Amino acid sequence: MKTTSDEIYEAALRLFAEKGYKGASIGAIEEAVGLAPRAGGFYRHFSSKEDILLLAMDRYAAELIDEIEALKQIDMPSPREEMEKIAIAVRDHAWRHRHLRVVLRQDGRALPKV
Repeated sequence: MKTTSDEIYEAALRLFAEKGYKGASIGAIEEAVGLAPRAGGFYRHFSSKEDILLLAMDRYAAELIDEIEALKQIDMPSPREEMEKIAIAVRDHAWRHRHLRVVLRQDGRALPKV
């Protein structure tokens, strides 16, 4: 079962991708998860939109490293097969995190900590 924090995180990334980082208001994020807009529900879980974006980047990197490390533990018959498996894992990982990629492509240069 997803927690409210998980729902806020996912809704925020989706809205960042759809409306842009600056265009996705805290109230819209709250409303997307069924919280009363601008009533402070967001701030019970995160201190800012930037916290969500930084968390997303940390998760992206950590999960990708874990997936590649797990693949390295599997005995592959050839380096080619190992590279193919890694390429597929990277592609699939990028798809699962497509909202983050869209946000970084659209708004990454305008976000100083990113």
